[in-house]
Amino acid sequence: MFSDVRRSDARRVRLVPAVLSGVAFVCAGLLFACLDGATTPGATVARLVITAPDTAGLPGTVLGLMATAYDTAGVVVPDVRVRWLSFDTTIAVVDSTGHARLGPVTSSVSVSATDSASSAADTIILHVAREGEVRWVLNLADSTSTVGGPTLGPDGTVYLLTAPFYGTQNVADLHAVSPRGTERWRLRLDRTLENGLVVGPDGTVYVIGRTVRAVTPTGAVSWAQVLTAASTSAFLMGALAPGGPLIVAGENSPLSLDLTTGDTVWVGPVDPFGGWLLPPTVAGPTVWIKRTADTLYSLALATGQVQLGIADPDTGLDKRSFGMGPVVVGDRLYMPTAYRLAAFDTSGQLLWLTQDRGTGVTEPVIDAQGNVYVQTNADGLLALEPTAGAWRWRRLACRPRWTWHGGPALGEGGVIYCAALNGFYAYDTSGTLRWAYQTTEGGTDTVPFYGAPAIAPDGTVYSYSDSRLYGFWGSHPPEPNSPWAMWRHDAQRTGVAR
Repeated sequence: MFSDVRRSDARRVRLVPAVLSGVAFVCAGLLFACLDGATTPGATVARLVITAPDTAGLPGTVLGLMATAYDTAGVVVPDVRVRWLSFDTTIAVVDSTGHARLGPVTSSVSVSATDSASSAADTIILHVAREGEVRWVLNLADSTSTVGGPTLGPDGTVYLLTAPFYGTQNVADLHAVSPRGTERWRLRLDRTLENGLVVGPDGTVYVIGRTVRAVTPTGAVSWAQVLTAASTSAFLMGALAPGGPLIVAGENSPLSLDLTTGDTVWVGPVDPFGGWLLPPTVAGPTVWIKRTADTLYSLALATGQVQLGIADPDTGLDKRSFGMGPVVVGDRLYMPTAYRLAAFDTSGQLLWLTQDRGTGVTEPVIDAQGNVYVQTNADGLLALEPTAGAWRWRRLACRPRWTWHGGPALGEGGVIYCAALNGFYAYDTSGTLRWAYQTTEGGTDTVPFYGAPAIAPDGTVYSYSDSRLYGFWGSHPPEPNSPWAMWRHDAQRTGVAR
């Protein structure tokens, strides 16, 4: 029996759950059950093999198992009578059809299937995961650092940019990773480094670098638009209006590009000092984009004409900020500055302004009640009420590494995820810690996480360290009642207020 367990463990597939609904458990309280059927006359079962699309899930998940019988010639023997056995029914219960309900205990358990006539058997190991457990890790050992993303495609593909190991300047690799943690393809891009990724509803990936590219879900470049030679910054971002166009922070000028061809639709105001670096935000017919050190502007989405300018309330010599766009919620604007978070109405009237929180303020997320959650170097994760920006609570563990890689993310039911200097954390909206993950990745110091959390529809949460992409088990999809649930609004990083 134990040899069967070891053989099954060697055949295990990557641990990814498939949730089945509406399964009737005939023998849910039994240790094992029999599947009715008669062995085909004259056929002798020599081998039984259990297969499963998925072998892990959170408590309550139902996994479908299948036992296939073979004769000595390797031909499938139909209609065999199989007994299913769970070695611990507190971890998984298997019914007569091979459906296993996981939990309530989180652990691993062996499940066997035995042919009644021949006693041929096989065993598989199922795993019941807990919230916050690592689902998989992809080692990016041939890269010096992860510099963009994670961004999710409509099919669940995870996209990210990395800097090649050998340190070539202005070159990055675009990776496409399956929801199971397997790299599907990799594309070398020049004139690209710490840039933004935006994914369209058709799966096209728009990489905004010194050359802006549209990349198909299979890794082919469909068009490329070279920005002006004066563009030298690594920090270039974009936003994708519904149906187009693509709005690009082009350093010297914001640009509007046609989604099909990459052709320029309009060029915005010129800044000879290269101040157009912050991510744009699209809200209806308006584009909001901030020049790094001075003013938040609204431009007409159709023409690029300037409509309004709102001065940066920060003071001091260095007011530059990177990676954080304005957050638009109805008639309210949240502007992360170099040191503080400001709230305006869309006419430009200042509503409230936080105190100096130290250099480094991320883009905030907003819950259904309007409460604001932001990461700062002074506070870690900071919760503010919406009326006057009053301080509610803070969690110092969530100090961000680099604010231009994002901010917190809000999952359904009030779960807040944050990447931090010493790990990855999940809190609820009252500030209670739900779980934390810390690792040294083989070294002696705790590894910082800095990939803005991306939440998949099934609740899986993605983030990255310098050299690894992580998928964490979770059951909380993006909060559907949040007007701005994660960095750049959503896991596709569209930057579109809805």
